[in-house]
Amino acid sequence: GPSDVVLELVEQSVDMKDRILAAQMSHGLDIPIPLDPTFAGIVEAWAMGVSWTELLTLTSVQEGDLIRLLRRVMDVLRQIPRLPYVPNDRGVSTALRLQARRALTLMDRFPVSDDVTYTVSEEELMEVSNEGLKTDMKLPEGQISGPMGWSEGEVS
Repeated sequence: GPSDVVLELVEQSVDMKDRILAAQMSHGLDIPIPLDPTFAGIVEAWAMGVSWTELLTLTSVQEGDLIRLLRRVMDVLRQIPRLPYVPNDRGVSTALRLQARRALTLMDRFPVSDDVTYTVSEEELMEVSNEGLKTDMKLPEGQISGPMGWSEGEVS
């Protein structure tokens, strides 16, 4: 399941959603706020470097639906750095912008970042589980490989 930090953030988000909906109602507005914290643990696992094959074992959600979910999260992460910054705790902080970029970098990997249809055959699953995933893929120059194989350096 999700980490304690993610569970706390989900709780804060749901509370904020309720407060926004209450403020809308008091002003005669009814604008839906699509916030579904159900998949927070899956999104966190993907961002933390869990392989696609392993991610599929953590949920009963179909591959296409899972890709769509993760791409929607990535779309939101892309928008955060573009939101306005206003001093005095208004708008989006520099720290949040940086965290959004870092999260996007961690999540933007195959098959989520690739529009090519991706399926894993039983034979591939056996190869990966028996021998480990072999690849000649190189990280972009200047990046350092972390424990999950993704850059832990600064994100621009």
